[in-house]
Amino acid sequence: MKTITSAVCGIAVSAALFTAAPLATASTTAPAVEPAPAPQTNLQKMVQSLEITDAQREKVFELIEDYQSNQPDINVEKVITLKKQQLTLIAQTEFDEAAMADVLDAAYSEKREAMLHQMRLKNQIYNVFTDEQKAKFKSALQQQMMSEEL
Repeated sequence: MKTITSAVCGIAVSAALFTAAPLATASTTAPAVEPAPAPQTNLQKMVQSLEITDAQREKVFELIEDYQSNQPDINVEKVITLKKQQLTLIAQTEFDEAAMADVLDAAYSEKREAMLHQMRLKNQIYNVFTDEQKAKFKSALQQQMMSEEL
C-alpha cells in the first residue's frame, strides 16, 4: 500500500510540474518570434531567376495580387460529395462506368477552372518580360511541366 501511495504521489507531482512548466514559461515575456517566410512556389523561383527590372517586378506583383483576389472559390461540400460518390461507385459489385465518368467530369470541371485561372496568370506574367526573359521563362516552364507529368 505504501508503494502504491508513493507511486501515486510521484505521478501527481510529475503531472503538476508538467502542467505548471508551460504556464510558467507562457507568463514570462518571450522575444517576438517572426513567422517563417512562406515557401516559394515554382513560379516565384522562375521569376526571380530572370533578373527582372523593378517596373517588371511591380507589374508581376500586381498580376499576382489580381490572381489571388479573383481566384475561383472552391465548393468544399461539392468536392466532398464527389469523393463520396466516387467511393460509393468503387465499392459496388458492378462497376458503373457511365456514372463514374459523370462524377469524374464534375470533379475535373472544378479543377479545370482553377487551372485555366493559373495558366492565364502565367501568360500575363510571360507578356511582361523581354524576349530574352521570355525564352528563359518558357524553358523553365517547359522543364517544370515535363517533370510534373512524369
